[in-house]
Amino acid sequence: MQLSEDQKQRILDEESQLLAEEQYRAKVRLDLRNRAETNSTPMAAPPQAAPKPIKGAKNRKGFLLLLIIPAVVAALWIVRSSASNEPYAPSVFATKHAEKIVSGQVSVGAGKMVFYKISIQDMHDARVTGHFVAYGGLGNDIDVFIAEEKEFGKWLDGQPSKVRYQSGKVTTGDIDVKLPLLNAAYYLCFNNKFSAFSAKTIDADVTLSYSTIVLK
Repeated sequence: MQLSEDQKQRILDEESQLLAEEQYRAKVRLDLRNRAETNSTPMAAPPQAAPKPIKGAKNRKGFLLLLIIPAVVAALWIVRSSASNEPYAPSVFATKHAEKIVSGQVSVGAGKMVFYKISIQDMHDARVTGHFVAYGGLGNDIDVFIAEEKEFGKWLDGQPSKVRYQSGKVTTGDIDVKLPLLNAAYYLCFNNKFSAFSAKTIDADVTLSYSTIVLK
């Protein structure tokens, strides 16, 4: 690293000031000595020669520059080395998405069911929301549930299973279910197996919303 012309000039000015101060102190000491000799003897003291400028001032300035420049370079190297060792902290960007799972009418035959697969891949804050209304049969009802893939398989086999949402036999219902796993498959099922003779028509509007994360 090189010093700018302003920095070099400032250093030279400081050294010149120090040199002038030393010369002024030498002159003051000489004046005091002359006054003391004048007071002690009636004879006037012979004039003293003015002090000569200190030799080697230029050499002193050059020596100081040689000390300052390496120190500045070493300080900059330390600062840059410390900055390069700091851990990189990437910026995080989240983008929201919404996908329709079903929208419109769904026909479910007597003793049947209709289901929709919901694939979750690298999704954050995945949530299923929506509304449905059932028509048909004596009760105008339908059973709606959401289950993870393995649990849905157990339900199909008639085994005990855990579901994320189940409406029971209702005419209308609202869905608001958070899906916790980042990578998994779920099923939204409109179940009419309890009705052996009546088909059902479902007006449904169900959406999957989620966020994706990008690091930059």
